[in-house]
Order: sequence, then structure tokens, then C-alpha cells
Amino acid sequence: MKQRISRERYDFEKATEQMWVEEAERALKGKSIETLSRKTYEGITLRPVYTEQNSRAAHQIPRHLEKQNGWEVSQKLQKSKTPEELKAEIHEALKCGQDTIHLEDVSFLNTYEDIQIAFENTELSATPFHISLKENIGFFPIFTAFLKNRNGSGRFAFDPLGEWIESGGSCMPITEKLDAAADMMKALEEANLPDVKTILLDGQIYRNAGASAKEELAYTFANAIELFNALKDRGVPVDVIAGRTAFSFSAAAPFFMEIAKFRAAKKLWAAVLNGFGADPEKFPIDLHAATSLITKTKHDIHVNMLRAATEAFSAAAGGVSSLSISPFDEVLGMPGKTGERVARNTHYVLKEESHLAKVQDPAAGSWYIEELTSELAEQSWKEIQAIETLGGFAETAKNEYIQNHLSSLLEKRLEDISKRSVQLIGTNVYANLQESAYEAKAEEKVKPDKSTAHSAPDIAKWIQDAYTVKATELNSLMYRDDLQDGVKPLLQKRLSEPFEELRAASSRFKEETGSFPFIQVVVFGEPIDYKARLDFTAGLLAAGGVEAKITAMDEAEADKPVILCGTDEEYGLLDLKNLSEKHPLFLAGRFKTEYAASLYQGMNVHEFLKNLHSHLGVK
Repeated sequence: MKQRISRERYDFEKATEQMWVEEAERALKGKSIETLSRKTYEGITLRPVYTEQNSRAAHQIPRHLEKQNGWEVSQKLQKSKTPEELKAEIHEALKCGQDTIHLEDVSFLNTYEDIQIAFENTELSATPFHISLKENIGFFPIFTAFLKNRNGSGRFAFDPLGEWIESGGSCMPITEKLDAAADMMKALEEANLPDVKTILLDGQIYRNAGASAKEELAYTFANAIELFNALKDRGVPVDVIAGRTAFSFSAAAPFFMEIAKFRAAKKLWAAVLNGFGADPEKFPIDLHAATSLITKTKHDIHVNMLRAATEAFSAAAGGVSSLSISPFDEVLGMPGKTGERVARNTHYVLKEESHLAKVQDPAAGSWYIEELTSELAEQSWKEIQAIETLGGFAETAKNEYIQNHLSSLLEKRLEDISKRSVQLIGTNVYANLQESAYEAKAEEKVKPDKSTAHSAPDIAKWIQDAYTVKATELNSLMYRDDLQDGVKPLLQKRLSEPFEELRAASSRFKEETGSFPFIQVVVFGEPIDYKARLDFTAGLLAAGGVEAKITAMDEAEADKPVILCGTDEEYGLLDLKNLSEKHPLFLAGRFKTEYAASLYQGMNVHEFLKNLHSHLGVK
């Protein structure tokens, strides 16, 4: 007789949330399940478990705000310095599967002829562009003239108010920059280029200044509201503004919060459009993402590949329109070929091997992510309303509300990095003291010439004159130095910089003396007794470029710092008072004594290492 598998054997009792709570609290030995909750930088409390009953999975993003989850490969083309070089770089990138011509610097494309050379044999109707303008507004009329009759599509990355607060000012009056934005939109309407965006509102500038996902969303969309009002006042219809506006956000960490951020952006965009009487179904968000700069490190730089991959995954799962993945060595300046290739191929692994592009809204239905999305959208909207109550984006930039709030968030992040409650692999934990030092290449900033004969932008006329004018000449006409409408700039800083400064000082010390700075470490007892604390100590020291030199107590140099490493019982048997009179004394582990400082998990490691450098003569 054949054996049959009984269904009943595989039927399990349906678990309830209360059953899970009871089991968890039993494992926690009586502690409340709430002890597993934690608060994020966004002010959102993450619960230990999300279920159908306690989340808002039903509040998914409406289908009309979603699209098939494909994204354009938008790697930055940044090696070229001449039109001819750019032509070759574009063709090579397209041959390797890139979808978008992404240019951050077009200062060398000064004339119509330069543009013709660079884009020769490139079909702009099939290949969208992403071109950063910033202070190079003079490029816009010349390139727009080139686009005429070519049915091109793409984005000009231009964010008048964002650039104003990022740098603390502008090379032209901010009102004239807004005039230029309005004239650009009107010019594209006149040129019959419906698929070209004029505005790219940049959330990355806030994230790089310390923002959480909440502030990145809130300040970007508060900027959008201010811009909508400014352009409306200048005669641009709301539907034109909506159709010519795109967004760019950072893809950073933590992973699930970033997925929620991109999804929440779609809800916020719909809310803004509804507020201005535009139809969200008609104008789905154009959402660009770039892997974050703030999370990247100069030490153990290959870890940046892993960071960029998880960040890119979160952006793709969040449903972005296009994505730039930073090469692992971009933080050092100009990336190498290996870094560029790995970054580009990360797209294809996510698309072609993981099939992430074949699923619409991959995170939909996850109780955790749906709840995060809803709560993040709500928190961001409250912050937007607070900004509106204070007078709007421009007013809060002038009174430094935004800058001061971001500074406090950045300070909190750096404190958490210093205490290692937030870890940067290869920097504040698992640092490799013996790795070769990488030096960043200084990036030359080219500022436009200023003209004493200032004139406001005349976009329409400049498009007509595009065949004979130069972008530098147009920029020179617009820009001037005698401006009084500056604001406090955003303080932008990578999270690893404080530890990188310590490592740089250590490297200089080695160049001068032939060896890394070191501290004497005295161990007590058997290896099984001290190994855990010794490993902790050595790892802590390596984060500051300091070696742990094992020595016997009676051989330790007088007046030089010493770390004692053993058990608390061993410490209790030592004459710590006498030892502290001979050496600046530290103990590995939490041991209370007035004669020595303790090294322990949760201490301010950066502060300790900085003081230790001073003891050791490291400058």
C-alpha cells in the first residue's frame, strides 16, 4: 500500500501576536517586549514586530502613482574635458548598456559647435539626458536650441532655492534665478519639447548635511511648494510646472527606511499636486536617486561597493525612475575604471540577475514597510506644515531654522559614530591599520567670470542667438559679486571624516618616525581571561591609527600611557594608585576606580583617541 502524506501533519496552530509576545518576553527573561523597540533619527519608533493588525498595509501607494519597476541606468560621465572626449565617453557608456547621458560638468561645452561635436551620432530622442546646470545657466539656451527638432527628452538639474541654501548664496540675485527658471519652462513650451524637465529639486544636499529621511523629504517638498508659488506668480501654469519638475534623493541607510522614503515621496508629491489643483495621475513623480556621499569612507574603500549595492537596492525597491550608483573610489576624487565598471554592473545584477525590475512596487504589502511609508509620509508632512507656518522654505532658510536643525542632526549622527553606536565598517570598527593610505584628489572648482555690466537673464533671446554666443559670456552677464541675499550655508560632512582625520594624523606620524603611534598594553592572566578585552582594545585603537604593543608591566616606559587588560578580579588585586603615579592609566572594561579611565562599549571612542594622540605626540 502506498504511503500518503497527511495534510494534518503540516497544519499548525495559527499564532497570534500575543503568543509571540509571551514567547519573546520569556526569552527576554521577564523584560517587556517594548525594550526591543528603538527610535530612529526620524523620530519613528520601530516596534519589534509588525502584523496585519498593527500596521497599515491596506494604505498602500495607489496603483496610479506606481509604474513598472524599471529604472534608467544613469551613471555620471565625468572624465571628459573636451567635446571630443565626451563624444567618445558617451558612445562607450551607451555601448556598455547605459540608458542616460548624465553630465555633472558641462563647462567645456561652451558653444553650439561644442555641443554638436559631443552629441554627434547620439540619438537624443531615444537616450534621455541628465545635465546639471547649477551656476552654468548660460548652457541652457544653447542646448535647448540644439534640442529643437530632435524631440529630445531628459532633465536639466536646476534647483534655484536648493543651490541657494546649499552654498549660502548665489552668483546672481535669487529673484532673477527664479525668473530664469520661469523663462526656461516657457522656452521649453515654445520649443515644443514636452519631455524635458527644467527643475530637479535635490534632497541629497540635506542628507549630506545630516538630515534623516524625514527632513530630506520635508525640505525638498517645502522647496517644491515655494517654487510652485514663485513660478505661478511669474505666469507659469501649474500643469507646466508639474510636468517640468523632477526630484533627486539620496539612497543611503538604513535599508528599509530608505525604501519607505522613496515610496513616501510619491505620496507627498501627490499631496502637493492636489494642493495646487493638479492631477497626480497626469503627472507621476520623476524620481532620480543617487547613492549617498555621507555614508562613504576613504578607508577600506572597497566596503563602499557593498554600501552602494544595498543603497541601490533600496532605491530600486522604492521604485525610482533613474539611479546613479557611485563608484567605490569616487570619494577619493576621480574614480578609476574598476570602480566605474563595478558600479555600472551593480545595476545589471539588480535588473538582470535579481529581476528586481520585473516587479511593480516590490515592497507593497510588507506590514513593516507599509507602516514605515505611512508614518514617514505623515511625519514629513507635519514638518512641511511647520515650515509653511514659519513663512515657507525661503523664510526658514533666511532665519536659519533649516540649517540649525540639520546641524543638530549632524552633530547627533557624528556623536553616535564617535560612540560606535552606529558603525562604519573599516572606519570606527574593524579598521585595518596596515592598509595603504588613499589620498583624495582635490577637485578644481571653476567659478564663472563676473561682469561689472550686470543684466538679467533673457532666455528667449539667448536661444535665438545660440549659434553665435558662448555659455561663459552669458554667465558673465548674469553673475555679480555685490549680492546681499545670502543665507547661512548647509554644513555638509561625511560621517567618517572625524576618524579619517585621526588616521591621517597617524599616517603623518609614521612618515616622520617610521612607525605608527603605539600604546603599551599589559595583559593579566591566561589568554582565555583577557582575549575578548584585548581584541576590543586593539580594534578601538586601530580606529585611530594606534597600535597596541603588548608589554610586561615592569617593562613599560614610565610616563607613557598604559592600558591594563584583564579581568575585574585581576584589577582588584593591583595597586592602581601606585601605577597611576607612573603612567597615564586605562583599564579595558568597565571597572570603577578613581585612578584609571575605563575603555568600554558605548564610550566616546573618537574623543578618547583624540586625547590619546595628544599624549603620544601625534599632531
